[in-house]
Amino acid sequence: MSIQSTSPVTADRYLWALLAPLFVLPLIHPLGFVVAIALIPIGYLSFYGIQRSEIFLMLTLFAPVLKSSPLNPIPPALDLTVLFYVFFLAVTTLLFIFRKRRIPKPELIDLLLGIFTMIVIVEFFNAPGKVRAYSLFKLTRFLFLSLPFFFFPRILTELDFQRLSRLIATIGSGICLALFLVYPDSQVMKASGNSYLTIAAIAGIALLFAAGHFVQEKRLLWKLVFMMAMASDLILIFKTNSRGGMLFGGLVLLFYFSIVFRRKRMLVLFGLVFLALATLITYALNPDFFTRFFYIFKQHKGSSISGRFVVYKLALKLISQRWITGIGLGGFSDYHFLKYPHNLILEVFVEHGIAGILAFLGFLAGVFSQGLAVFRKQAFHSWRAPFLLVAIFMFLFQMTSFGLESTRLFFFFTGCLIAFQRTPEGKDEGVFHGDSF
Repeated sequence: MSIQSTSPVTADRYLWALLAPLFVLPLIHPLGFVVAIALIPIGYLSFYGIQRSEIFLMLTLFAPVLKSSPLNPIPPALDLTVLFYVFFLAVTTLLFIFRKRRIPKPELIDLLLGIFTMIVIVEFFNAPGKVRAYSLFKLTRFLFLSLPFFFFPRILTELDFQRLSRLIATIGSGICLALFLVYPDSQVMKASGNSYLTIAAIAGIALLFAAGHFVQEKRLLWKLVFMMAMASDLILIFKTNSRGGMLFGGLVLLFYFSIVFRRKRMLVLFGLVFLALATLITYALNPDFFTRFFYIFKQHKGSSISGRFVVYKLALKLISQRWITGIGLGGFSDYHFLKYPHNLILEVFVEHGIAGILAFLGFLAGVFSQGLAVFRKQAFHSWRAPFLLVAIFMFLFQMTSFGLESTRLFFFFTGCLIAFQRTPEGKDEGVFHGDSF
């Protein structure tokens, strides 16, 4: 099934005006050209996004890595994530009003998530007084900036998902390339206020979507485009020096290649060679990118790997003492400067007690059982593959990094598994070829 073109009408004279930054910004600042390259597609897609809510959804997912970078086209006082989020909600509301979107029916899994949410709210009141400010911050981000993303995929149509997939693979990879150019290393990312973990997560997401399109694409030129996109995304992961991004991104990508190329050994070999060459070339040019990764093999006192075991042991100790009621939302920050155990399951158990962990594990079981059902329908050989891969990638990432307040990407892509289960694929289920930008 050919996918309907997602290109706006480029003949519109207002869209041509968006090229102006390409000529003006380089005259103002040395990085002006790079900023213009990022600004033009954002403006172009924003103009078009009035009709397509999935464009603003994609920009909302990527905005956290842009807002603290030189690529942010608006004043820092305005939160880029909130701005795109408001645009997305506004456009979605209009689509509901004009009956182009439907309110999805609740699922049993929503009840489990609702129970867990109520427990989170109760544990906010159970939090120690000295961490109440952090607890409120955590609760607010969870309720308004993470939880809704589990339900958003259900308002998207199959064509919306396909458009969103191509946007992440192309525009998303373009953003990753721009981030690679503007940040010398992970320390500069930190100094700018940008989290190297979030950048690694975004790069891993773009990598897996580009891989999905590379596999499914039939046209040679577009295959080369997606292969270059994969390379730029992978190199950005290396530059972030995120061990979770390197390890989980590479493992999920190899897992995907081993499935889709199971009967094509040369293509499996290509996948291995691609990853090996990209890694070796990057290491030869910038060995510093791998400094933190090699800490995995060094259990010295100062390594954060050793620090992980320290917080895990502390979390288990607190669980043994307060396993019924938990220590309250954000309560872990009262015991360790890292503020959370760097493992989502441990975090839920230690802060929300036995009821919280049972509700959350029930939710996870429901999500991944439905994901398994989609997998059995050969979804890894379809356009849905990147969504499934990223759900696995983000789950693994949450087991080593990110707290409950930073679960937006995790909830969105697990929400996609529920949406796919509700809308079975058609007999003429589509591949990526036939679309254009």
